[in-house]
Amino acid sequence: MRVNKDGTMDIFAARRADGEKMGVEEKPSYEQNPLLKTNRFTKEWFAQDKQFTLLDVGCYDGHDSAEYIHDLGLDRSRIFSFEADPRVAEYYREGHAKLIEEGKMNLVEGAVSNVDGELTWYASDVVAGADAHGNRAAPSGTHKYPRGHMANHKHIAFTEIKVKSMKLDTWFEQQDFDLIDFMHVDVNGGEQEFIEGACDTLNNHTKFLWMEFMTKTGHWDKAEPGVEMLTNFDHYDSVGFNQLWVNRTL
Repeated sequence: MRVNKDGTMDIFAARRADGEKMGVEEKPSYEQNPLLKTNRFTKEWFAQDKQFTLLDVGCYDGHDSAEYIHDLGLDRSRIFSFEADPRVAEYYREGHAKLIEEGKMNLVEGAVSNVDGELTWYASDVVAGADAHGNRAAPSGTHKYPRGHMANHKHIAFTEIKVKSMKLDTWFEQQDFDLIDFMHVDVNGGEQEFIEGACDTLNNHTKFLWMEFMTKTGHWDKAEPGVEMLTNFDHYDSVGFNQLWVNRTL
């Protein structure tokens, strides 16, 4: 069993009945922003007087991306945000036009996996009537077939579409920078494939990795985390589905 740096055990508590949240035994609450809430690990790094580069993989409408660069300071940070769902990518463009124009927020459209080319994307929507609570889920999706998700959330329908796919390693080779200070990854069950296509970028060019792992939910088919490929990283903490990993070599 993995032990965190502060001596606490990395134990996932029993999942709540609604499947929306997992607790972690005796862990601090970081709320939504890992740059601020995990500052016992990140504070010293982000106190440096430099330009920071961040990635938000599976960025949805860019709300996390915008929060990160505002927290770090618009004059010293930029973020590259990846989104596969074309409907959600449009939300990103509409909501952050000024920061996109200034080059602070950069949208990269396409799935990030172990494939350069194209893949099948399961785009989610909500059927008429929404759910039992009257909520309407925002459109999202995954490239993993949502087998268990459809059984647990019958109000959500999925449509198969084709989207562009890229390996992060392929994308990174084309960039003009050598270090990613912080990477947020939320790929809805595609963790294994993401890491397979990003091994060099992660292990040799990324300082902090904040990643959601969906392996304990039963919502995705054959979702394997691939953490054994994070050879230069130490696991520091877990909050719900999310884990913070720190590169010991950078």
